[in-house]
Amino acid sequence: LPVLTSSPASWAELLQRAASRRPLAVVGVAPELTPLDRRKLVERLGEVHFEAVHHSLTEEGAGRRLERDFSAAVARAGLPPFVERPLAELPPRLARNRTLATLLAECGELWLRVGRSEAEGAALLAAARHLESAAVAGLDLAALSREGNLAHLGFLSPLALSVIDSAAGSAGRAPGGPSALLAELRAEFIGEVSGS
Repeated sequence: LPVLTSSPASWAELLQRAASRRPLAVVGVAPELTPLDRRKLVERLGEVHFEAVHHSLTEEGAGRRLERDFSAAVARAGLPPFVERPLAELPPRLARNRTLATLLAECGELWLRVGRSEAEGAALLAAARHLESAAVAGLDLAALSREGNLAHLGFLSPLALSVIDSAAGSAGRAPGGPSALLAELRAEFIGEVSGS
């Protein structure tokens, strides 16, 4: 929140307390405050904070930058800045498809959050939703990938195909292994890219 928790100095104590609880992940979300929300916050904090509350996070992309800065601070504190989807007891084929869908969803979300092509990010997210739908529940997507037949499904963008092929492992690895794109996007999101 503006003034209360929007500066790196305010995060140190919070992250120290969080570390003692060994969280699964620590994720910050910059809220989109309405004018009424801002007015209530100023009433609570005092008029001296009017400018800071009313002018924080109003610049285009300021909330996303703040979230990325917070994620970087989380990572520097040795805490996990990304939520991992919990495992579910499913038949093996459905579990593999769910793992691939999860990978596509996280890649799509991070793709958009780091400011890459909106069309590609939306295509990754759409592919993730489709992989979890009943329409493909009976298909073994990892096997289709290994056999080179995944492109025949028609709903996967070239980028989504590449992510699945990489994860499904043309070399026979089980899905859920390391994804180069996911690792790249996570590093970019928390600022581990040269020049950040």
